[in-house]
Amino acid sequence: MALLKRLVEVGQVAEKWAIVYPSQKWTSEESANRRLLSTEERYNLRRACYRVWLYDMAFHIPQHTRTGRVLPQVVRTRAQLLRPWSGEQLAEMLDLHATFRAILHSHICPSNGTVLRRHKQRFPDDPFPLVSTTRATKCNDPLVDFHQAFFHSTPHVSRLTMGRTHNQYGATVEGWGDEIAHYYVVEDMLKLDPGQLMHLFESLTGQAGPDAETTAFYGFGSRKATVEQFVATLGDWFENNGETLIETICFVVGERGGDGRELGELVEGGLEGICRRELVDDVE
Repeated sequence: MALLKRLVEVGQVAEKWAIVYPSQKWTSEESANRRLLSTEERYNLRRACYRVWLYDMAFHIPQHTRTGRVLPQVVRTRAQLLRPWSGEQLAEMLDLHATFRAILHSHICPSNGTVLRRHKQRFPDDPFPLVSTTRATKCNDPLVDFHQAFFHSTPHVSRLTMGRTHNQYGATVEGWGDEIAHYYVVEDMLKLDPGQLMHLFESLTGQAGPDAETTAFYGFGSRKATVEQFVATLGDWFENNGETLIETICFVVGERGGDGRELGELVEGGLEGICRRELVDDVE
């Protein structure tokens, strides 16, 4: 009964990602093409979600540490799981993985630049945006050490500066580092399975749908603390130990005489993946 309940929960999470996917697939200039997925595309997404989840359960775990990720026998073990799946199915996994990355960038772990830009849009007259660590910093919480070591926090700002800016504008600006630091944060966070990512996404936005973009726009102070506390429960193995799915897919594609980077470019261009360009053109 417990297994059946777990299977139902996994299926529900996959359906939620099918709802979120269009808002991350068609953005900016392509937002006018945003639509619901066809029956076949929803099936492809759910299949990719289950397989990414399976990979996470097998290899994004404490037993697979950073020091052993490039050992030949470890790489072959990871590749063995992916070899039965076709190139098209691996491309679907890459496509879904790109959605996870986009969610992390925009909603769960936005960079300093992203958060500052959003703060400026909300408070255009604020000459000195408040940059600080989480609320835990103000309370000398033990989580601060973890936060500063793992998430490359921005420098501490004096209580006087914090109080002045917060009282006037009622908001804090808390990003997850500049370009290089933020890159490694996202790589670590991509080890989270689809269920964990959806849990964080819903916790931070209050919903799972195309309108979540507006609800996740502001107030990253409390959101950042929420993410840090969630990650802290996973253990020390999570730190500085990026995901391995992409490099393993590239390895398997290379074994077949292909180029994993080219496959990724095809997915990005819409020629491969869950929603292929030729399928998009056929949908009314």
